[in-house]
Amino acid sequence: MSSVDREIDLKAIAGFAVGLVVVLAASAVFVWYFSKLLRGYEEASDPPPPALAAAREPYLPPGPRLQVDPVQEMRDLRAHENGVLDSYGWVDEAAGIARIPIARAIDLAVGEAAAGMPADPDPGPEAVH
Repeated sequence: MSSVDREIDLKAIAGFAVGLVVVLAASAVFVWYFSKLLRGYEEASDPPPPALAAAREPYLPPGPRLQVDPVQEMRDLRAHENGVLDSYGWVDEAAGIARIPIARAIDLAVGEAAAGMPADPDPGPEAVH
């Protein structure tokens, strides 16, 4: 054995490690017990809820609130928008402004555009090469 090996006391290192583990375990048990004790005091000091609290409507905090089911909400929104786009209705009945289905509006727009174009356009000499 070398002279360096004789200077290392393995029993002291092992004893220190065991002592450290024991102290850490005792500290963990103490903290667990103390937090359990404090939690019991906290629950005991809370007053009971009022008798009418259960009868009240649930309180909703002011917005913005998070979406509970965004996929279903998007489906509902698209169904509503498609219903508006595919139906007749009044935008402003007093002013006589109505809403028509989008397919009918496209047909009317194409018909108006076709009515404004000449029936047989003459391409002219510059178009022929």
